Amino acid sequence: MSEGSPRRVVSRIAGQLAGYLAGVILPWISSLLVLRLGVLRGFPFALQFLTIAAIGRYWGLGPSLLAVISSAVAFNFVVMPPAFGWALDREGMVRTALVSIAGLVACAFSQQRSRAERERDRALETLRERTAALTEAQRGSRAAAWVFSVWDRTTRFYPGGADLFGIPLEEVSKIGSPTSLVLDEDRPRVELAALRTARTGEPFNVDFRVVWPNGEVHWLETRGIPMPDDPMTWRGVTIDITERKMTELALLRAEKLAAVGRLASTLAHEINNPLEAVTNLLYLAQTDPATSPAARSYLQLADQELARLAGITRLTLNFVRTNRPLGPCDLAEVAMSVVALFRAKCESRGIHLECEPVPGITVAIPPDELRQILTNLISNASDAFQGSDASAGRPGGQIDILLERGAHVGVVTVRDNGMGIAAENLGKIFDPFFTTKEDVGTGIGLWVTKELVEKHAGRVSVESDERADGCRTRFRVELPLTECD
Repeated sequence: MSEGSPRRVVSRIAGQLAGYLAGVILPWISSLLVLRLGVLRGFPFALQFLTIAAIGRYWGLGPSLLAVISSAVAFNFVVMPPAFGWALDREGMVRTALVSIAGLVACAFSQQRSRAERERDRALETLRERTAALTEAQRGSRAAAWVFSVWDRTTRFYPGGADLFGIPLEEVSKIGSPTSLVLDEDRPRVELAALRTARTGEPFNVDFRVVWPNGEVHWLETRGIPMPDDPMTWRGVTIDITERKMTELALLRAEKLAAVGRLASTLAHEINNPLEAVTNLLYLAQTDPATSPAARSYLQLADQELARLAGITRLTLNFVRTNRPLGPCDLAEVAMSVVALFRAKCESRGIHLECEPVPGITVAIPPDELRQILTNLISNASDAFQGSDASAGRPGGQIDILLERGAHVGVVTVRDNGMGIAAENLGKIFDPFFTTKEDVGTGIGLWVTKELVEKHAGRVSVESDERADGCRTRFRVELPLTECD
């Protein structure tokens, strides 16, 4: 028992004693008032009735019954005393009976009133508890309950709901229908689901996206149903399912990556066999005395390209391994070799490819992985042009590869004056399988680039906007310098 329990028991007992004492004393005081105040003699039962009702209201049934008895006695011996002492005549008995009946009626009335008030208090307490539970449930589940009127297309949200739209629900209710807050791409689907529910009466269930004022995109799911007694009124709940959607997308992405990984490993393994055969044939052709010096130089270039292809297959097989040697790798040497591979392709498209070598920058990454990074970036930059840019009414295309040494990193910047990247796509270009080149793109080039850079504690970033020098898109790669640099 808590420390407050004894005090509550004493207080309850004191209250009961006070009630019984009032049941004895207050009727006598009421009788004396009737006797002394002439205005009350015309209504002798009224004050007794009120006294008994008040005692029953505040102290309960026991004190009110005692007040009935005390009122009957006081009325007969104070207000209208019998002529012969304590002996009651017939008239006195009738008065006593009337006072008793009136008292019992007052007692019953007060008890009924007290019970009604207790039931009301219990109902209010239950309502408060349910409201608190609903509020807690809404906030805990990131949900908001609502009522929708088909007549005027207004939605009223219940208090305590989560802020699903980035603004208070009271403001959303003032808007009328939150459909205006739905992302434009998803709004037709929401309106179609609402129309289907209005026509058929089936449950309303749809998910959609909303953009918060801070730019965040949230996924919401709305479930509702028309009321059986009023089909023009729908009740339902809207839930924030952003985390669930992100989890589903992550799982789907992981499944795709796992499938691509298995396929890439299989292809890389199978490609190695013909590569070995072709490499052997090239060696035989190079060592053949009948081969001319010019043909031998071409064969040497072909052998170098086969070696690069073999390196790419090894990279595919060892992509997730982190115990590979980290270099050193000369940044300028690798960059110039990649530029030499792309120069002819770019010139055929009317694109000028430029790289100013900066010697002495060695970074901690295997050469074949750095070559893969630069290949992906330059290939994407060249794809940003539709043939010659002269056809677009602008100067010829330009791709620049800038090399520089930072405090602890080597920096490669690949910039171009092509079409640029739309603002809504900047945050997605490093996502696997995201591509704007539906016919030829796979959506894994930049993802592989980012994974390779970050695997070696580097960082890659992108910007795309019009600059004074005509440059639109800039990819910046930072890689740690080797310890000896």
